[in-house]
Amino acid sequence: MNAMLETVNLVKYFNDFCAVNDISFTVKKGSFTGLLGPNGSGKSTTLKMLCNLSSPTSGEVYINGIDVCKDAPHALSTVGCVIETPEAYPYITPTELLHYVGKLFCMSKTAITAETKIILDKVGITEYADKKIGKFSKGMKQRVALAQALINEPELLILDEPSSGLDPKGMSDMRTILKSLNDDGTTILMSSHMLHEVEELCNNVVIISQGRVIESGDLEFVKSLTKKICLTVKSSNNPDAEMLSKISSLSGVKSISLHDNSVSLSFEGSISDRAYLLREILNLGLDVYDFSESSTAFEQVFLKLTEESK
Repeated sequence: MNAMLETVNLVKYFNDFCAVNDISFTVKKGSFTGLLGPNGSGKSTTLKMLCNLSSPTSGEVYINGIDVCKDAPHALSTVGCVIETPEAYPYITPTELLHYVGKLFCMSKTAITAETKIILDKVGITEYADKKIGKFSKGMKQRVALAQALINEPELLILDEPSSGLDPKGMSDMRTILKSLNDDGTTILMSSHMLHEVEELCNNVVIISQGRVIESGDLEFVKSLTKKICLTVKSSNNPDAEMLSKISSLSGVKSISLHDNSVSLSFEGSISDRAYLLREILNLGLDVYDFSESSTAFEQVFLKLTEESK
């Protein structure tokens, strides 16, 4: 079975308001999946249902094939989660918190002690292990929240905007930690409103708007849904007017501009079309050392899809 998590026709009403409307998606084992959507699109409500913190009006959630609504203790035994703004008892220490959470998972004292040491080191707060959490900064509290989500060595980590409110250093540190966890085999489902963060970390995305899934799949596939993107070609030799004219006449090129030795192209085409474009540019004699897609490409797809869904 390749699915770590599967939602089937999830619906959630709050009185007459439909917050989640027939959401279905799959998170593959070992993947890093980003759950994207505008504010109020239903991301947090969806994650709460996945963790059994809120019951769906209808629909099903499966983790490792186990129905969360029917057997939550079994289904969630291999899950760690951090939902919305994390808080912990201010008068205890990270060590005490992890021991408490470990006991909730029925871990042995020996296992809790060993795992606590490993996790505090992994999230970078070993030196604060015996300090009161109430005195921690927001970034430190985020690390503590992540630590408690890891105490049971989860196969699946569910995170609701883990970088929210962090300063640039804190964001960078959090991404490094999450990437390391995923590289070690932990499946991660993370909601985020920061598109660059999703591009950097995720290999799959689920985009929701107004409580509905409007697109999901491999990140590169979703990015390719926009017809027009901006490509940047950097070269060690400066292209002359004749070469620029030849590049502008290549299939898919809609416009072209030159800044120093950097050529910017507005281009329409698939990923394979971009490969063909690069080969043709090389054949024209341009000494290319970098060929990249503008970071705005994914943003264009996201804005286009969410706007069309209204």
